Amino acid sequence: MSHKPTILVIGAGYLGKVVCRIASDAGHQVFAARRSQPSSDESSALPLVHWHAMDVLDPVQVRDVIGIIAGVARIDSVIYCVSAGAGSVEAYHDAYRHGVSNVLAAFDSVFGTTVQKSDVALPRFIFVSSTGVYPEDEGQWLDEFHQIDPDLLPAAQRAILEGEALVTARDGAVVARLSGIYGPGRTRLLTMARALPDPLIVEEIAWTNRIHVVDGARALIHLASIECPGHLYCVTDHDPAAQIEVLFWLRHQLGLPNPSIHFHRDGVPVASANGLPESNKRIANNFLVSTGFEFNYPTYREGYAALCQNQ
Repeated sequence: MSHKPTILVIGAGYLGKVVCRIASDAGHQVFAARRSQPSSDESSALPLVHWHAMDVLDPVQVRDVIGIIAGVARIDSVIYCVSAGAGSVEAYHDAYRHGVSNVLAAFDSVFGTTVQKSDVALPRFIFVSSTGVYPEDEGQWLDEFHQIDPDLLPAAQRAILEGEALVTARDGAVVARLSGIYGPGRTRLLTMARALPDPLIVEEIAWTNRIHVVDGARALIHLASIECPGHLYCVTDHDPAAQIEVLFWLRHQLGLPNPSIHFHRDGVPVASANGLPESNKRIANNFLVSTGFEFNYPTYREGYAALCQNQ
């Protein structure tokens, strides 16, 4: 796209609000739709964003709100950032399947006649998914081209995959699988680092993947703006890292001594981590990088350094 696309952000929560801020600061016209109207503080922090209350589970309201926005602006890109409000299968179905279906149907309804009678295309639809849809759990390297067996997934993750299928059936749609989002206000790992026991027993190498919320938002705006994007991207930083490595690094940043570490395999002490089982997976970001995207926080070190300074 040669101009700055007008962006509609659906689901302006932790990630979506950052998308709104960065996009509006960069000169995009930004509309945001979420279940409730923003607080006065949120409105003041994002004065250039046009807010609308919209429950994605209410198909009539979704169609009405999208119709209102489409009546005052040409929507170039939609970034669907709705997340499950709870861990239940029902909550995942609501966010990632039913909500997506309602929004896509509304766009077909609102834009259908216009698209048929002119050269105006449907807005580019970007669906925020998760690298949690990969069931692998032995430290494997994975990317966008890895085939997923849905039968190996819990029901909640299958709902995300079903939402992806709805989106990728459309021309020009993009699925962005984000790894673990961290940033200001998300201090779980810092709490874990402070609470490490001494001695620390390590029985497996647990790999972790993450994306700073700012880079996650920037990547979504990038995918909303580039010409002819692919259908699927993994949005994660350059450095999948062993959890123990990250925790020890954080303790050093916080000025805390690291505990003594003891490696066990099958309950038996061993001299090193060599040969320990591996868990989780390692996600590659080569396809995203190939589009020209550059990270502000290429590894956990850059991202957590600023967070540690505020502790």
